[in-house]
Amino acid sequence: MTAIPPDCTVARYLALRLAELGITHLFGVPGNHLGPFLTTLRAEGDIEWVGTPTEGGAGQAADAYARIHGVGAAAVTYSVGAFNLLNACGGAYVEQVPLVAVNASPPYEQWQNHRALGLLTSHMSPRAESNLEAY
Repeated sequence: MTAIPPDCTVARYLALRLAELGITHLFGVPGNHLGPFLTTLRAEGDIEWVGTPTEGGAGQAADAYARIHGVGAAAVTYSVGAFNLLNACGGAYVEQVPLVAVNASPPYEQWQNHRALGLLTSHMSPRAESNLEAY
């Protein structure tokens, strides 16, 4: 594992680790919470983004990629995207195909607004744990 730069963000760390795994193509559907990660991914330059029309299609493409290259990855936005990716992840799990699911979540400030005001914003579910529990 390469050394982690001291000023490394979570997005940059994830981009570096995916590249270290040998992933050269990341499949997914861009969403509002995924945007900052995709900006970082582009800046790192080691992984090519492959946009797909649906999250399920991204998962199936990542699964096929993994079967050829050893590991694959799909990136989607929180909740609606992650839930749509579940079937592909389940299939990869059963077939023992290494598949990384990147689930971009709302920023911490939006969760604070939800706790303080009950305000849900784009793609948020009322329970922060819902995505984790489903997976």
